[in-house]
Amino acid sequence: MLEATEYYLKHLESLNHSLPLHHLTAAVRKEFGRRFAQGEISKRHLEGMGTASRRLDEHFGQRDAQTIKGAEIKAWLASSPWAGQTRNGLLSYFKSIFNTGKELNLVNANPLLDIKRFALSKVSKKSFPKFLTVPQLTALLNAADSQLIPFLAICSFAGLRSAECKSLTWAAVDLARNVITVPEHISKNGQERKIPVSPNLHAWLSTSRVRENYIYPRDGHSEHLKQLMRTAKEKSGLWPWRPRFQNSLRKSFCSYHYEMHGSADRTAEYAGHDIRMLIKIYRHSVDHEEAQRYWEIYPKRLKSDKVGVHTLQHIGTG
Repeated sequence: MLEATEYYLKHLESLNHSLPLHHLTAAVRKEFGRRFAQGEISKRHLEGMGTASRRLDEHFGQRDAQTIKGAEIKAWLASSPWAGQTRNGLLSYFKSIFNTGKELNLVNANPLLDIKRFALSKVSKKSFPKFLTVPQLTALLNAADSQLIPFLAICSFAGLRSAECKSLTWAAVDLARNVITVPEHISKNGQERKIPVSPNLHAWLSTSRVRENYIYPRDGHSEHLKQLMRTAKEKSGLWPWRPRFQNSLRKSFCSYHYEMHGSADRTAEYAGHDIRMLIKIYRHSVDHEEAQRYWEIYPKRLKSDKVGVHTLQHIGTG
């Protein structure tokens, strides 16, 4: 009888602290905005938290935050079309949301505290390409709209994460000194890094007629750009992109850069992660001749082309 009474009292106490989940996520977003303003977190972390919290709102927003079970959230993620790594990334953000809510005294407990990450199948990964071949990247760049060329070229030949490159401005690209500076506020690890601009990357970036604002255009036509990207990937035979070719531009940079220069330290430094991560995830074995061809992918504007349309040539490939 005593145990039942205690359980009932705890239940009443939890009801007194109840609130809709969308109120919790709004408070958490406000708190993370404060942390960003104080320099406690990176812009990438802020944006990631914002995206994750909105996705959580879409499915559970009207629910009482105190009644949501961790198993429910994991079951929802398991039924989603997202890749395993994306599910784990969202799960990590969701845990942080509830932890922050607990710190703000908005919830009594984190329902995801004992929920484990999704296991990533090693068997399924065997059939996925680890990097793009020279013909594949050639086809992708050849099929891409001119607006997308700087973004694709920097991801492929400088190794930036797609989220970093989408936040990068042209002011960070110094073609006179041949260096790209990734500011700490957009770097995933919160540390500034400088990446040399290879000759072929310099050539690709020099083809761009617009060199102001963001590398990845932010003109209010994001859906249009997504469609342009999908079209390029379809034409080059790389669709569906996920999960088959996810992170393949970054993996290509790491694999071909390491093989070309033979320095794990340097490759890891430019990619913005430690050597263990480089060896475990991003670097894969490629032939040296193939690496040479990779760094010899240059743009060439033919006389018959219209302005902004490019075809490719391989310099020195015989």
